[in-house]
Amino acid sequence: MPVRIDVYDPALCCPTGVCGPTVDPVLPRFAADLDRLRRAGVAVTRHNLSQDPAAFARDATVRTALEREGVACLPLVLVDGRVLSRGTYPDRAMLERAAGLAPSAPTRTVEVELLALDLETCDRCCGTGAALDAAVEQAAQRLRADGVALSVRKTVVASLAQAQALRFASSPTVRVGGRDLPVEARETPCGTCSEDAGVAVDCRVWVEDGVERVVPTPSVLADAIVRAALAALAPSASAADRAPFVVPENLRRFLEARANRPVLASLPVASACCSGAAAPSESPASEGGCCSSAVAPSAPRASASGCGSSTVAPSKPRVPKGGCC
Repeated sequence: MPVRIDVYDPALCCPTGVCGPTVDPVLPRFAADLDRLRRAGVAVTRHNLSQDPAAFARDATVRTALEREGVACLPLVLVDGRVLSRGTYPDRAMLERAAGLAPSAPTRTVEVELLALDLETCDRCCGTGAALDAAVEQAAQRLRADGVALSVRKTVVASLAQAQALRFASSPTVRVGGRDLPVEARETPCGTCSEDAGVAVDCRVWVEDGVERVVPTPSVLADAIVRAALAALAPSASAADRAPFVVPENLRRFLEARANRPVLASLPVASACCSGAAAPSESPASEGGCCSSAVAPSAPRASASGCGSSTVAPSKPRVPKGGCC
């Protein structure tokens, strides 16, 4: 039996139903879902309160809802005259069930990416990575009904050139569909990264209800991912994408220090005491070196400035060529 779906929208700025007085990523998603129903043979009609108010007065169910609840009941979705949802747009799975259609497979995959300076030792970056895994699992379950699947990638930003190419502004950063999550960017000193690089470094903290957290709450992160993934269904270039970008000084300092660290570590470290420069004939009998406490009794070390020894032979003081002190 054919199904008829009538959608009664609140006041929208255009008859397409994909934009309202404020940006709402649900609108383009819902419009795409209705297009799928139409292609499957379902009769779908939309009524916009700002452009077709008479339609709201003609339908008794809609008229009664408006009299009792006002515009808070909108959007109102009817299936063969019965209310399917009120005050919110139904997801794809609900529409498909109401229309008697088989569930559709995901039609688009949105990438979720974690960008970080370190994913091995930094508590914040590693903790955010673990929270992201849990958040993506929650978000994926909610987005499945909208025909959206999620993929995850984790990237360690290791150079200034890479940071510039990625427009990397704070560590750790979570991106959905190629865009940073629209969350407040706040940073505080990070002991782990500062110790790693040998310079003072700040890392991101996540602000939730005014409280700073070094690791985001998975459920809060999942909410942000769902909103961003739905917004990615109708991508458009933002001013931020086109604006010139310069790697922040905080990240520049860390990446330069870490890039120079292998060079510093490879330099020889001089040690006068354990240089091993003593002539073979003057070496102590023990192989423990000049700072060793294991000295053969038959060959006491007799150095005027003895390296760890208070025994001085009165007949023939010997001063090692590579004197330890």
